[in-house]
Amino acid sequence: MLLVALALTACSSAPSKTEPVRAVLSRYEEWTIRVTPSLSDRTSQWRARVEVWPPERSFQVYPGILVRFTDSASDQKTVVESALEAARRYIDASRSQHQ
Repeated sequence: MLLVALALTACSSAPSKTEPVRAVLSRYEEWTIRVTPSLSDRTSQWRARVEVWPPERSFQVYPGILVRFTDSASDQKTVVESALEAARRYIDASRSQHQ
């Protein structure tokens, strides 16, 4: 699996209000995965939006398929890793239904 991080800070401290949080792009079984982490002001927990694109769809042109992801974590790296795993499970399940 090739993991391309546009910008992912591995530290567990919260970013400053002016520091943008960047999406993480990854590829799995020719699908594209995008994880967009965010820090909740209310709970100080990291969450993530998870989107996937099948091989025949470009993430630059088409909207992604939203993957249900409700986990949270105290640090950004953990929530991104968990979100990527959720995306891989979704892709595996989607592929097995269409074979």
